Amino acid sequence: MSTDPDASRWADHARLLGRGELAGMFSCPATPPADWEPVFVLEGRQMIWSGSGGPEHAQAEPGAGVVELGAGSVPA
Repeated sequence: MSTDPDASRWADHARLLGRGELAGMFSCPATPPADWEPVFVLEGRQMIWSGSGGPEHAQAEPGAGVVELGAGSVPA
């Protein structure tokens, strides 16, 4: 699926799936049509390593925890 599909692309996708089938849309940036019903929604989380060394020598920084990233977290 492209990032900006038109109605005909969504119709093609629905025909390929068949009635009652599901489409995994987790990695698709396009928003499905309003009449498509979400059956499963899950917020994504990403773990990053902020410590020194590799996993075999794991030493996390004190106070390291889960942080929420936003648009300001993306490098320019």
